[in-house]
Amino acid sequence: MKQENTIPYSPYIPFFKDVADYNVAFGHLYPYQFMDWKTEVLSWKESCYLHAGLNPPMPARITGPDALTLFRDHCINDFSRFSVGASKHAVMCNYKGNVMADGMLLRTEDNAFVSYFLSPYLEYIASRGNYDVNIEDLTGKTFLFQLGGSLSLKILEAATQESLSDIKFIWHRTVHIYGDELPPTGIAVRIFRLGVAGTLAYEVHGDIKDAPLVYQALMAAGQPFNLVRLGMRAYGMNHTENGFAQAFIHFLPAWTQDEDFMDYLNGKYDALLAKLPGSAGVDITRRYFNPIDLGWGHMITFDHDFVGRAALEVAMQQQAKKIGWCFKKYADIK
Repeated sequence: MKQENTIPYSPYIPFFKDVADYNVAFGHLYPYQFMDWKTEVLSWKESCYLHAGLNPPMPARITGPDALTLFRDHCINDFSRFSVGASKHAVMCNYKGNVMADGMLLRTEDNAFVSYFLSPYLEYIASRGNYDVNIEDLTGKTFLFQLGGSLSLKILEAATQESLSDIKFIWHRTVHIYGDELPPTGIAVRIFRLGVAGTLAYEVHGDIKDAPLVYQALMAAGQPFNLVRLGMRAYGMNHTENGFAQAFIHFLPAWTQDEDFMDYLNGKYDALLAKLPGSAGVDITRRYFNPIDLGWGHMITFDHDFVGRAALEVAMQQQAKKIGWCFKKYADIK
């Protein structure tokens, strides 16, 4: 008898009997919508949402004396100030200046970092350079939950039983989550303040074995604050609404422009890259953008050599000319 192919349910969250609509996200079934779309979309404006649909977030732990050098060589970012407890929205480009990977990079120790959504390009560039680094794939070992909205801090403080007001934007630290179903000593997690919907927001990172218990504890802590479970349908709206571009929703990483990288992937992502919806047509390169196109030009620092620097210097000059032309035309009209 032929065995049918099945898609596993997400191991990161409990199974919800009240959810009837699922979609495939990151290789497993995840609730597409928990309740009506309007309630979910309004959650980050009126209360708070809890989202777990970014699991697994391609997590990796990078250690070694050359770890920071690796990032300097391939990121547009400024690394002159990068303390333990801080983070960067790391952006990596190819020689044409188009984005190959972007994601969060957290510094957890002097020579230790944790990245999200920089893989598999991160492993590729590490394998091609002479870097003394070790990259550990944390997929299936860690989880990432998001809480966004005006009441997110109150919910997290209720769950952690401590003040978290000291955690500034893009900073993080470890705390403990408490709850009726949790051990008396609590469960250790990392609280990371980050938000892309234009509202107060946080992420909760932890060990995969604790994921369902932490999720339930956050739901319990959020019940008095009208916490809303957020599905994949409404999730993309908070990026779009705030004008923050997200890979595979608003643009594609320019992977096909690097034949060696495509060989490195060995066809693993071919099906994903073959999906070209929308009005841009069948030309995949029309979905490639540089950081300036995506609104990230202010993050580019030309005080160090990095892949794509020459192309981005030209793009920056062209952008300045365009802006100058617009101001001149506006002045003429007045």
